Amino acid sequence: MWVDICADHGISTYRASIGGGTKYLRLMPPMDNFDEEDWQDYDEMVDAAVERCVETFGPVVKYAESKNVVLSIETHHSYSSNYRFMRKLLDKIPSRNLMIDYDVGNYEQDFLRYRMLEECGERVYYWHLKTYGYDKNGQAVDFQTDKKWKVINDRGVLEGGTAMIDIVGLAKLAHSKGFDGCLSIEFEGRYCGLIGTLQSVEIGKAACAAVKGESYTIKTEMPREEDIMDQYMP
Repeated sequence: MWVDICADHGISTYRASIGGGTKYLRLMPPMDNFDEEDWQDYDEMVDAAVERCVETFGPVVKYAESKNVVLSIETHHSYSSNYRFMRKLLDKIPSRNLMIDYDVGNYEQDFLRYRMLEECGERVYYWHLKTYGYDKNGQAVDFQTDKKWKVINDRGVLEGGTAMIDIVGLAKLAHSKGFDGCLSIEFEGRYCGLIGTLQSVEIGKAACAAVKGESYTIKTEMPREEDIMDQYMP
C-alpha cells in the first residue's frame, strides 16, 4: 500500500522501522569486548531476526523495484540501529530499493553511530539530522547518552552535559562512503522548535560545507522565542 501511495504521488522513498515489539524483544547493541563465543551467540540471534525480516521486506522491495520506490529503514534503535543486523539484512536484500534513513540521534553509544556508517554507509539514502539541543558554540548536544543537560535561556543554549554529536565528522564519513543525499531536520529538544530548527539548519550548513572541503561559521545568535513566535504565529 505504501509503495503504491509513493508511486502515485511521485514520492521517491518512505520510512520503515525495525525496533522490536512484544513478540520479538529489542536487541542489545554489540559490544566491543565480545569474544569469539559471544559473537557466535549474538550472530545466531541476529541471523534469526534477519530471516524474519527478509520474509517481510523481500517481497515488498521486489514490488518497490517495479514502482521505482525506495524503502528506507530508519535507524530507530534496537535492530535498525544495529550495524551487525543491518549489514546482514542489506546483504540478504542487495537491491538499491532497500536503503537506510540514517537517524544520527538514535544511538545509546556514540561509537555505534560511526560503525553504522563504516559498515553500511554505501546504502544510506538520506539523513534524519536529529538534534536535541546545542551548546554555546552551536555544536549538537547528545541527549541519548547524557540526560543531565538543561535549558538555561530561551535561545536554546545548554549546560550540564558533555556528550556531543559530531555532525560534521559524521557527514564527512558518510560522504566518504558515497552518500550524496539530503539532510532532513528532526529537532526533538525541550524548547521552542522553531529556534531548534534554525540551529539545526546552521549545523546542517556546516556539514554540507565540510564535505565540499569548505568551512562555515555556525551562527549562534538566535532570535528570542517571543520574537520568533510573533513572526511565525502572529
